[in-house]
Amino acid sequence: MEKILVKGGFPLAPLPAALVSCGTVERPLALTVAWTGIVNSDPFRMYISVQPVRNSHPVIAGSGEFVINLLETPMLGALDYCGTHSGRDVDKFAVCGLTALPAREVRAPLVAEASVSIECRTCETLHLGSHDMFIADVLAVHAAPALVNEDGRICFDRSGLVGYANSQYFEQGKLLGNFGCSRTLLK
Repeated sequence: MEKILVKGGFPLAPLPAALVSCGTVERPLALTVAWTGIVNSDPFRMYISVQPVRNSHPVIAGSGEFVINLLETPMLGALDYCGTHSGRDVDKFAVCGLTALPAREVRAPLVAEASVSIECRTCETLHLGSHDMFIADVLAVHAAPALVNEDGRICFDRSGLVGYANSQYFEQGKLLGNFGCSRTLLK
């Protein structure tokens, strides 16, 4: 197979574009993260990476809890807004019309508009370059009923969940827009 030289580094496959919630139902905070993914399957562990300068970083570091919320395409504006605006300046839940719901296992809120919400409790924190990686045990997973099959498993192919790679949003392989496009997506 012939290969050609490409410019601009190595493009990554889309990762879940996650809206992470922390704080409490009464004082919810929301942020997007540079990377999220699965670390281990048994015990089930996931990670998020957060820059220490982010407003939510000390909240997550102090509580050791967060919720990874996966959103579908209609919520792209909220996802993008939460990644391009500081929680120091604005209540992101209010601006984006997000609803904070009590979680089952952690104090951090679920986002009612999310198709999938994953409750996490930190078990290890690693400092990697400009980010801290919070590795967490998954305590509970909530999903919209339309995404759950008869065996109780999530069928991601039934969803329009948003992915993110190379400063672009994706839905099942379809390019939706570039990061920082919330001015046109969120009214």
